[in-house]
Amino acid sequence: MIESDIAAAPDPGHGQPLAGPVRRRRPVYVDLLPPCNEACPAGEDIQGWLVEARAGECEAAWRRLVVDNPFPAVHGRVCYRVCESGCNRAQLDEAVSIHGVERFSATSP
Repeated sequence: MIESDIAAAPDPGHGQPLAGPVRRRRPVYVDLLPPCNEACPAGEDIQGWLVEARAGECEAAWRRLVVDNPFPAVHGRVCYRVCESGCNRAQLDEAVSIHGVERFSATSP
């Protein structure tokens, strides 16, 4: 056990009011990209347009998709799907077919 991780007991005789033991270490929150967004070489907002496509809003998904990628129909066919290999859903059952949804969204509006 590391000595600095243990909160010291309060000293009631020091003359200052304390509510109890005081910790010096605080949690550090890190804002990271999802694994598929991080793995995407095109830098697309994959979660953004997947949410729209799942809700059945194909035109909204397409509009969100073309913000980062002006040729989603072409990209949906030639991309080598690095984002799918980075998908953490693959650990449960199988990765989301991101290129398939991208290709569908690009051709449906």
